[in-house]
Amino acid sequence: MHALSLDKGLHNQKYNSWKIANFEEEPDIFAGKKFDAVVCSHFIEHMKNPEQTIYFLGQILNKNGEVYIEWPHEISKKMPLREKILKKGILISTTNFYDDKTHICPWDSKYVLKLFEKNGFNCRTIGRVFMPYLS
Repeated sequence: MHALSLDKGLHNQKYNSWKIANFEEEPDIFAGKKFDAVVCSHFIEHMKNPEQTIYFLGQILNKNGEVYIEWPHEISKKMPLREKILKKGILISTTNFYDDKTHICPWDSKYVLKLFEKNGFNCRTIGRVFMPYLS
């Protein structure tokens, strides 16, 4: 497994290789390497251009490769701010989209799905996780 991130993670040493880079600025990060699967967890909301993101994924995947992608929903803009929750003595990393200053946009899932289809991907499933205790 290989990792790509905008900053160093706590577990980077567990990967075969890892890079700190922004593919929007360095499009050939993996120098022609191809992968059977890509996991994008809270990644696309940091990108200025989701279409470029999806094109990039298509370039680094082997034929019949698969992508798992998740990112904050638009509703996260209305969630309680981290600071407010911390003041109540509850340790939490983030709930509100704006808690992370590097977030650009909580891209609409229908828009992202259309971009995947435009780039030749087939969507197996799409959904949303609900956390009613944070509403």
